[in-house]
Amino acid sequence: MKINVERGAFLKALGHVQSVVERRNTIPILSNVLIQAAKGQVKLTATDLDIEIVESLPADVLRNGSATAPEDYSARSGTLNFADGQTTKTFTIPITNDGTAEPNESLTVTFSNPTGGVVLGTATALVSITDNDANPDQLEFEAGSYTETENGVFLDVVVRRFDNGLSTETGSVTFTASNGTAGMR
Repeated sequence: MKINVERGAFLKALGHVQSVVERRNTIPILSNVLIQAAKGQVKLTATDLDIEIVESLPADVLRNGSATAPEDYSARSGTLNFADGQTTKTFTIPITNDGTAEPNESLTVTFSNPTGGVVLGTATALVSITDNDANPDQLEFEAGSYTETENGVFLDVVVRRFDNGLSTETGSVTFTASNGTAGMR
């Protein structure tokens, strides 16, 4: 995720959603604020399971995405000091193995405030967190569309379950036939 947003508006929205976050919570995810960026806006969400507060504000979204610290990664900041002649430095961002099947997530690392006669080249980097947890089995229609002659027979619509090999549960899905250009009887 990479956004440009007016600082004052962002801090006001963040302060509002944080008002629902309890400081000492037995469920760690409830100590987080989810920040999502897409379609020209940034959305901040927090909950204590009784109340959910969502704030949206306009933003210049340069890269869609979301990741939540500390649920997905441990937020880090600091200063990298380069000795004369030193050309590389490394820092670590701990990634959390949350045990939840979810879409891949992202965060942005940004450099700022160079000193000592250096200037910024590429000042941001996108970090993609690829989910390693089992995705659930997936249900899909076998075909994208079906055709049947109007002769009083039935149309068989086939739904396939793509088994990830890890599921040991039965599953179900609700289907509904609704009017298109044909009326129902």
